[in-house]
Amino acid sequence: MDFWPLLLDAVVLLAAALVLGALMETLGQSAVVGYLLAGTLVGPGALGLVRSESAVALIAELGVALLLFSIGLEFSLKRLGSMGFQALGLGVAQVVATLVLTAGLARAFGLTPATAVALGAMAALSSTSVVLQLLAERAELDSVHGRGAVGVLLVQDIAVVPLMLLVTAFTPGATEAPTSALGVLPRIGLGVGAIAGFVAFQRLALPGLIRVTSLSRHRELPILFAVVVALGAAWLSHALGVAPSLGAFVAGVVLGDSPVALQVRADVGALKTLFATLFFGSVGLLGEPAWMLEHAGAVILAVVAVVAGKTLVILPLACLFGRSFRHAVAIGLCLAQVGEFSFVLAGIARGAGGPDALLSPDLFALLVSATIGSLMLTPFLVKVAPDAGRFVDGWLRRVVPPPAERSEPHSSHVVVIGFGPAGRAVAQMAGSAGRAVIVIDLSPQLVSDARERGYHAWLGDASAAEVLEHAHLESARAVVVTLPDHRAAIHVIQGVRARAPSVHLIVRARYHLYAEELRAAGATVVIDEEDEVGRRLAAAAQSFAEA
Repeated sequence: MDFWPLLLDAVVLLAAALVLGALMETLGQSAVVGYLLAGTLVGPGALGLVRSESAVALIAELGVALLLFSIGLEFSLKRLGSMGFQALGLGVAQVVATLVLTAGLARAFGLTPATAVALGAMAALSSTSVVLQLLAERAELDSVHGRGAVGVLLVQDIAVVPLMLLVTAFTPGATEAPTSALGVLPRIGLGVGAIAGFVAFQRLALPGLIRVTSLSRHRELPILFAVVVALGAAWLSHALGVAPSLGAFVAGVVLGDSPVALQVRADVGALKTLFATLFFGSVGLLGEPAWMLEHAGAVILAVVAVVAGKTLVILPLACLFGRSFRHAVAIGLCLAQVGEFSFVLAGIARGAGGPDALLSPDLFALLVSATIGSLMLTPFLVKVAPDAGRFVDGWLRRVVPPPAERSEPHSSHVVVIGFGPAGRAVAQMAGSAGRAVIVIDLSPQLVSDARERGYHAWLGDASAAEVLEHAHLESARAVVVTLPDHRAAIHVIQGVRARAPSVHLIVRARYHLYAEELRAAGATVVIDEEDEVGRRLAAAAQSFAEA
């Protein structure tokens, strides 16, 4: 393979990704959509500027392995454990339910069991990179639906490992494809053995290696060490017949616990961007505009099926795991796309092509087209998710009014909306001053905690009129809103003001940027967290300067 034509193809692909990524950002879309469109535009299915699709695909395969390695470095078992049963349970249930339902539907259409399982695995994943970026841009990572979506995405990222093992086990490759459940076990065993080997290396060999070398003292050496580990793990996985990206991911997780992990994480950030751009651009190369136009009906139907199907799967599961109907709708819409790692699974299932591949050329083209379409809809879906959830919840309350949970009447009491650390501090101070306290929160655990502390508390969405009606706002001394999501806080403020125009309304502003919006919505006092932190830091610095 000639190197210079390959380099030219890579430069053309990256240049197109740069232009279209910037254009999509300007239009309010995710840059990932621009990368996908760039690959489709310059690929063999359109302008044909990138001719060596197979060579770029090899670069992309290496890129996704290194991308998964960098994600593995950021993986934290402590973070996973801190999310609690609700978040983890919802994530696991979503992955399993989506896989089973999609596989069952595929079998009903006559596809083979192996192909059905592969399609289910692909449908189970959503786009971590796109959704997290959009939620962060909209300052919704701290919102109820944002935290719910992030929890599911984290579980999905973990599920990539067993799903890769599963799809690899059923995919014809260098070795004969398994024909039974027992035939799958040796290939899964190889993957588990490789993971055990990486863990043993990290626990037994790596600490001694760091002590006897200068890895921890020189900035360049940890980076080289990380690249060697990532590429070596990818090669070893390939040699064992397991997906190279799986080995790189596991190596990243293992290395993430090492003393050099902090420096490695800091230094691979720019490389991660390059890897991701190459990967998404190479996926776009697989898009065929002529095929999409010829099968436009099937593509539109597939996109609608993905968006509607994933939303309807997540909706009842989110409600089952303690989310309100409103936030369950929002979580479902945020995750209603096919993720980037589904392309990795599709590449494994496609293999080298041929009649024995799990995915036929037409099915593969449909998957690529539907994925690109669902990713292009994602910015719009994330934007409308909170309002859509609120609208559907309001409509449902009108059709089927929920039983009202009433509290005892109060006078000159304090209403605390949100019983996190800030809400608990407010309730404790109000209670110690002899004030009665009413707590409203969406978390069953926090409501139970409030009741155990002696407060009147119930489960409810404070932005709903039916909930606020029973908080006795007209006789309250003050209403304190501690919600970190400024949009949710604004809806609560408007609801409170509609029922109690003169009540003292004290509101938390998570970010200084939104403090003025909260005041304009009707807050009497806004506690600006960033401003307060700045004052405390300045006072501390001044006290040390005067000492």
